[in-house]
Amino acid sequence: MKNQGGVMNCYMFSRNDLITIMVVLLLLCFPAALTAQAKSLEVTQTNQQLYKKPDFAGTSLGSVPKGETVRLLKEEGD
Repeated sequence: MKNQGGVMNCYMFSRNDLITIMVVLLLLCFPAALTAQAKSLEVTQTNQQLYKKPDFAGTSLGSVPKGETVRLLKEEGD
């Protein structure tokens, strides 16, 4: 093929390929962002209770055994 002074475009990826790559990268980063927000704590004392709100006078959601790991989704209060 003879180039007659024009510019030849040679792309490695098509536009659809680039969109697909960007979507895949975004989906791979999404779970990492979610796990970065939650804190994991280990229960170090016996007879620990979980509460829905920071009101310890309310009803407990249940007890957690010593050594168990829990995820803290939201932190409120002091």
